[in-house]
Amino acid sequence: MSDLQQPRMHVVAALIQHEQRYLVAERPAGKTMAGYWEFPGGKLHPNEEPREGLKREILEELGISVEVGDIIEVIQHIDPDKTVLLLFFDCRLKDGQPSGREGQRIRWVSPQDMLDMKFLPADIALITRLMGNLSPGSSIDAGFDSMQPEIFVKNRE
Repeated sequence: MSDLQQPRMHVVAALIQHEQRYLVAERPAGKTMAGYWEFPGGKLHPNEEPREGLKREILEELGISVEVGDIIEVIQHIDPDKTVLLLFFDCRLKDGQPSGREGQRIRWVSPQDMLDMKFLPADIALITRLMGNLSPGSSIDAGFDSMQPEIFVKNRE
């Protein structure tokens, strides 16, 4: 199946940072790629605005409210059966204490700690960037720096 014929999945993820550490979650048993670590988030519902979808996912998965900021990274990951478009957002914890509400383990880790963890393949490029001591948003490609999530929603079909 060519890349153009593959189903496209739209995923949002949060980079929640506190004291030089990022909040990450381990995919629970029963989910695809169980045991892999990831930045928390999930799939968007049809016609869902990305920032609103990320707030929903974080509340459902971790029981916290976040303020969703700018897009930090956009990654297209091609699997044998689907293409995944990931939007990573800079987020700030607004309310609550994170806990794994779907049975997943969560941890606050430094980029250095991430080297010893098994992350989803689609997250590796962002982790590499974080390892380079770049603060989120410091060197976003020009095309994504001003990307409007509303345009993303309209162009997803």
